[in-house]
Amino acid sequence: MNKDELSSLASIEEKHWWFKERRELLRLWALTFATSSQFLDIGAGVGRQSLLLRDELGMQVTAIELSDFGVAACLEKNLKVIQISATQLPLLSESFDAIIAMDVLEHIQEDVDVLNEIERVLKLNGSTFITVPAFPFMWSDHDVAVGHVRRYTKSEIVDKIEQSGLTITSLRYWNSLLFPFALTSRFLFRNGADLKMPPALLNSLLFYVVSKERVGSYFGWLPGTSLLIKAVKQPH
Repeated sequence: MNKDELSSLASIEEKHWWFKERRELLRLWALTFATSSQFLDIGAGVGRQSLLLRDELGMQVTAIELSDFGVAACLEKNLKVIQISATQLPLLSESFDAIIAMDVLEHIQEDVDVLNEIERVLKLNGSTFITVPAFPFMWSDHDVAVGHVRRYTKSEIVDKIEQSGLTITSLRYWNSLLFPFALTSRFLFRNGADLKMPPALLNSLLFYVVSKERVGSYFGWLPGTSLLIKAVKQPH
């Protein structure tokens, strides 16, 4: 993601319904770990997710971010950040309890290399939380603007994760209730990135709707704009 898009993200992600709900999903998953667990945040962006893990949940967090803008933003938050590509991490094998890669893989041509590195640096029985955009047919100017190189089918992401040696424990679609509106928006208004703050009332309504997907596993079977995957590193 380029500097302009990261700057736009930094200005809206605190209150924007999409980012708020993603943080709630991350929070629910992270709460299953002991306090002070070692977390790795791959593609940390401007550091908001790392901040949640460290300041709100008490985890030990290392952020990985490639962009100068993102690294500077992480440093301003006093986060431990390493500026490097996720395809070759300068980290010891089996050194993290949990790894997040939320909307990261779609930006990287060598996504299999990233998954291999996730598997390598995870501790035995450690877990990873991965999110990616779904459905290649939804490709639009938004994907180009934010630096995507692909959107994923369910079978593609499953194959790549399993090739890395990780075991998938949960796989579901997300943002299903709003999926019809997302389709309409993408195909009628192909005008660049969607990183814009909606009016306050609409933003609250969208957050309310998407938050309903946290309960009821049936939502995950409906098509959605994203895929959420949880996987573990098990003994081979």
